[in-house]
Amino acid sequence: MRKGRIKNLGINVGAVLLVILFLSPVIWMVMCSFKKDVEIFRFPPTFLPETPTAQAYIDQFESSLFPALRNSLVIAVSSMLIAIVLAIPAAYGLARFKSKARKPMILGFLVTQMLPPALLLTPLFLLYTRLHIINTRIAPILSTATLSIPFIVILMRPFFASLPKSVEEAARVDGCTMLGAFARIMVPVARPGLATAAVFSFIFAWNDLVYSMAFISDSSLWPMTTMINNFQTKYGTQWNSILAFGVCLIIPIVIIFILMQKYIVSGLTAGAVKE
Repeated sequence: MRKGRIKNLGINVGAVLLVILFLSPVIWMVMCSFKKDVEIFRFPPTFLPETPTAQAYIDQFESSLFPALRNSLVIAVSSMLIAIVLAIPAAYGLARFKSKARKPMILGFLVTQMLPPALLLTPLFLLYTRLHIINTRIAPILSTATLSIPFIVILMRPFFASLPKSVEEAARVDGCTMLGAFARIMVPVARPGLATAAVFSFIFAWNDLVYSMAFISDSSLWPMTTMINNFQTKYGTQWNSILAFGVCLIIPIVIIFILMQKYIVSGLTAGAVKE
């Protein structure tokens, strides 16, 4: 009993230390966002601001924050919806239908997750130029959705494979078509997995910087990740403004994880079965 308690105590202490380690950059960013630039670079550094000021946040609310926030939301939500609509049927098909091409397709999806996003910049730029969608929100939406689809397929395929076929067969007996059984039975049952896929797809598009910088030159269409570069100019860097903008950038993600953590945990573990 005593050894078990010591082991549990060690695990808990280790977990707390890891949490502190991972959160320390975020905490430091929040603290520095309330400091003036002079105090940020003071040595020795101070953890708490000596003269707290919210001027950096006031400047963001009065200038570029809300247009950039709107652009980020449009890009992230649109990319998420496209990826979910296209990836879920693909994941279901790979889970249910036997084919010699299934394993190569799964391997192909896995390989795409190993490729850096910048690798696709040149071919996508040439394609989007011919489609006349350069300098529009459509370009980063399609780019991030394209990279989210393989991840969602890999995530959802084991989930659909873990669901008993008898559920679909019962629906077919009651008169449902294959598409009807998928839409009315399988999709509602897979809601935890869908929520997880939607959250990660949204975060991937929300955090995108490469495609937004490469395909959008109009500053009025820039999302938050691209707009933050405006604080770095040839005359200097507005560090407290960058940090305040960064805090505003992570707040929506934190809120999403707090609200969806139950679905994320169940969605990541529900498909963990051996086929």
